[in-house]
Parts: sequence; C-alpha cells; structure tokens
Amino acid sequence: MNNVKFRAWHKIQKTMGEVVNLKLKTQKVVVWLEFSVEGINYGESVTCKLDDVILMQSTGVKDLKGKEVYEGDVVWVTSNLENNYSYLVGTVETVEGCWTVVGENGASVPLYSSNIDISVRGNKYETQLNASK
Repeated sequence: MNNVKFRAWHKIQKTMGEVVNLKLKTQKVVVWLEFSVEGINYGESVTCKLDDVILMQSTGVKDLKGKEVYEGDVVWVTSNLENNYSYLVGTVETVEGCWTVVGENGASVPLYSSNIDISVRGNKYETQLNASK
C-alpha cells in the first residue's frame, strides 16, 4: 500500500514545508518548515491549524531529475509524438479525478501520459507560471 504524502504552504510564514503529521479530528497539521536566517539554515516542526496552510498531495510521479511532483507545482512538459516536439508550461491540478498539467491558455495534458518529460520549475505560491527558464 502506498503512503499518501502531502506538503503544505504555510500562509503566515510564506514558506513550503513537509507535512509530518495530519490530525483531521482536531483540524491540526504538523509541518516541517525550513528557514534561512542571515545565511544560516535551520528547520523546525510547527503545529498549526489547517486553516493556516494549503495542503498539496504528491502525485506519485517524479520529474526528469527525480524530484517528486506535487499538486500546485509549476512544471514544464515536453512531449514527443511522432518526432513532433511540443511543450506546455502549467500547474499540476486535479481535473475530473486525474492529475493534469493545465497551462495558462487552457491547454492541458494528463500527468500520466506516455511520451512526455516533466521538469518541476517551482510551485504556484513561489513561482510565476511564465518562469519557463
């Protein structure tokens, strides 16, 4: 059985963190947040209300560099259909129960399509969609 993984955007701290524990009964979540203050990196577990975070589920897919793809990620998708290369920059969302990359222009491609390469470029809370560098 696969474990369901989440990360969380902490609305107040304005940072992304790994969800360590999710307590639905008490509406609390424990998030591991990493900070950098004056060049020193550190992390801490923060217990907060569910209203203070935006939860994003892992899709179970990894990009070309082995980075896990989450809901809300901004990705660059390249497809090769009969030697006709095309690309799409978009955000990972759930559309009709399927993980899908949705571009600003409404174009979309299912995340589990064959013949596509995926590269995570950031997430919708920290990266603008047109950051296709």
